[in-house]
Amino acid sequence: MRNSIPGIIYLMIVLIGFQGCDDDEENQNFPPPTIYSIDASSYDNWVYFSFELGMAVDVFEPGSSMDWDVAFKRNHIKTNGGLSGVGDGCGIVDSTQIWTSESFSLTSQIPDNMVCEEDDTIEGNIFTYQGCYNPETHLFESCIKNPALDFWGWFDDSYYFNLNGYQFFVRRPNGGYVKFWPISYRNNNGETGKISMAYQEIVVSE
Repeated sequence: MRNSIPGIIYLMIVLIGFQGCDDDEENQNFPPPTIYSIDASSYDNWVYFSFELGMAVDVFEPGSSMDWDVAFKRNHIKTNGGLSGVGDGCGIVDSTQIWTSESFSLTSQIPDNMVCEEDDTIEGNIFTYQGCYNPETHLFESCIKNPALDFWGWFDDSYYFNLNGYQFFVRRPNGGYVKFWPISYRNNNGETGKISMAYQEIVVSE
């Protein structure tokens, strides 16, 4: 079973990381990263995002395009590589560390000996809630996405999506890496598939 941070503890970590105060020198030294909002609430359509442009982009043929870096559909994330695209995109998860405003600001390189996983088929499993949920059949079906980034959260028995908070890194389709923080799956109104994230270019040690 995957390790997880209980929802209330994770929320406290995020709030503490983002809480600002003019008299708090430590918070001034670690300003919160730029947050990007993605409406990935559709069960059918992927939303493609460009790290370079800092926005969602319209892509005519995603499987043969280099114009996108990552894509979102509900809780699913894919990169421009492997079975999803023609680029060299892939994802890394460090499940021993979690993102906070401070750790995100301080992290300057990818941890050693981390495997960058390409997009592949994730087998559907109704018992572990893996794969992609079909709202018509109420089954979790096999689908293509990134296996490392899939660890950003998990469903409990109430179908509530809980965030792990792990540290993620993404290789872009043309090379180069970003540190990647999927911060939330819900907006302030509790609507699901409304994702907030942060990212920043990062150094890869030789």
